[in-house]
Amino acid sequence: MDTIIEFALPGLATALVFYILVMAVPFRDYLLEHHAYVDVVFTGTLMYLLAGTYSGSMTAAIGGIALSLLLWTSKWLFIPSEEAI
Repeated sequence: MDTIIEFALPGLATALVFYILVMAVPFRDYLLEHHAYVDVVFTGTLMYLLAGTYSGSMTAAIGGIALSLLLWTSKWLFIPSEEAI
């Protein structure tokens, strides 16, 4: 149980902080439309920064998955679809 918290908590916290930053920038809609690129850059940067340990890789992977889910759901919440217009 402790190892799950050790990996998940830093990854989720990092993803949440980055998500808040994405929502605060003026070009939020552009980032949400291209969320796949943001996911790859975010996860790759975390992998680079936390490289060298298994826990660092797991933290980066969990953070990348969490940010991917947050951005994917935000895309449907904040960007109106063409059918709704």
